[in-house]
Amino acid sequence: APWNVAVAWELRCADPVAYGTGKLTSLGQEARLGFEGFASEAQDDFELVVTQALPNVAGVAFWGLAAANTPFQGGVKYVASPTQRMGLVATDATGRAAIGVPIDPTMLGQTRYYQFWFRDPAHPDGTAVGLTNGLAVSFCR
Repeated sequence: APWNVAVAWELRCADPVAYGTGKLTSLGQEARLGFEGFASEAQDDFELVVTQALPNVAGVAFWGLAAANTPFQGGVKYVASPTQRMGLVATDATGRAAIGVPIDPTMLGQTRYYQFWFRDPAHPDGTAVGLTNGLAVSFCR
């Protein structure tokens, strides 16, 4: 048994690391970006998970290959340009959304930085935009 535990430990990817602070929504909550599953080609069950966004609004996750800390639409953009947008999703009645991230061989050994942008029409700053914190994800076998 000890040999199997050691092998499993070596194959496990490092957990993604959240950084920065999400912009407060018009409901006064900090929008958060987290994860479920493992950033591993072997597991292939990795999801970005948005919580505390507005309920029933459209949003999009985006990623890049470097972190940033740039003022953006009343909050902070935590992903350096150039960025790649993922598909449009809708949050549920609790402000949650899960976005599957298919892992392919080109991602192995790469760290990607993710963030989620969403509609917040009643935001008092007039931008009508919400933003989560950033999430650094290192992909492995």
